[in-house]
Amino acid sequence: MAKHDPEYELLQLLDLLIDLREDMQDLGITTLEELELKITELEAQLGDDDDGPV
Repeated sequence: MAKHDPEYELLQLLDLLIDLREDMQDLGITTLEELELKITELEAQLGDDDDGPV
């Protein structure tokens, strides 16, 4: 399949979503709200500075 084939792109997206679901399950996250909370917590741990990556 060509890289710009819509079917290929959908399969790539599906693969990413499956990986996300598995990672969420590993972390005990069951809802998007819990995922957003976890992201907020991780951002707070990294700090709020805009100086680049930690």
